[in-house]
Order: sequence, then C-alpha cells, then structure tokens
Amino acid sequence: MSSRIELEEIWRTRLKAARQRYVESTEAFTRVTPDSADGLMHRQDSAYSRLQAGERERFARQEYMRVLRIFTDLVVDGKIPEELPCPERESLH
Repeated sequence: MSSRIELEEIWRTRLKAARQRYVESTEAFTRVTPDSADGLMHRQDSAYSRLQAGERERFARQEYMRVLRIFTDLVVDGKIPEELPCPERESLH
C-alpha cells in the first residue's frame, strides 16, 4: 500500500495528464468549428469532424472532472480512492 503522499503524487500526475488531454481536445474542437480560420473543410466532413471532436472533448472533460474529484477527495478529505494505482497503467498515461 502506498503512503498518502505517494498516492497524492500519483493522482496529481494523473490530474495533470487528464487536464492536458482536455485542453488538447478543446483546442481540436475549436479548430473544426464553422468559424475556424481555415474554413477549407467541406460541409459533410466538417460536421462529422465537429461531431467526433465534440465527443472527444466531452469524454476528456468527464475524465478530467472524475480525476479532479478523486484528487480533491484525497487531498482535502484524506479519502483514499477506491481505484488504487496500477504501475502498468501509470506507464500508459
């Protein structure tokens, strides 16, 4: 079992990664909106791209909020997350 400080560091790292994915997905969504600077995409391609980018952004936001909630509960309330760190998964993030 990891110490609380180790858990906080693991979840802080996860939080930073989740936030970065959210920021990147938001930027990607902004690039494919109708008012984007390039304006070169065809309507069908543009609509499909917006749909995909929107889905990625929503998923990234949900994941960021989930990790933020876990991190906040750990740091503020000392609540140990049910989802314990897995070294194999950490290398994937």
